[in-house]
Amino acid sequence: PWRPQSDSGDDSIGPGPRWKFSMNGGAVNATSGESMVVLFGGHRLWHGYASDNSELNDWMSRELLPEGGYLDDLWIYSKEPSPFLPTTSEYRWKHKVGKESCRASPGASWESRNDVKCTVHWPLGRSGHATVVDNSRQGMWLF
Repeated sequence: PWRPQSDSGDDSIGPGPRWKFSMNGGAVNATSGESMVVLFGGHRLWHGYASDNSELNDWMSRELLPEGGYLDDLWIYSKEPSPFLPTTSEYRWKHKVGKESCRASPGASWESRNDVKCTVHWPLGRSGHATVVDNSRQGMWLF
């Protein structure tokens, strides 16, 4: 049965309210074979519209509404072990983040000979896009 996972926009529970996001239900977990739903990006109304914002706080409170704008977050809804009963499973949202890769990047000076450059390859925030799940490569194509 359908039940709300997060109405508050609390990112620790689920992706929160948004519109014009992409969602695919055909993803399959490679290790368990379970079906999963993958959700990426979208747009969220600006947090400045919350009733606790005004000129006095420079429209910056995020107490009632989370950060607004184009989103670049990736969420997976899949079966996970229950935190209350480890022998059972339940469906829950899990937030995924990009993987940082680092490489040696020595500079021209002696002091910079051990410099390391780290980057995270991750798509920019967007809405109105499309995604396709590629189960054979355990990935997703973003258009």
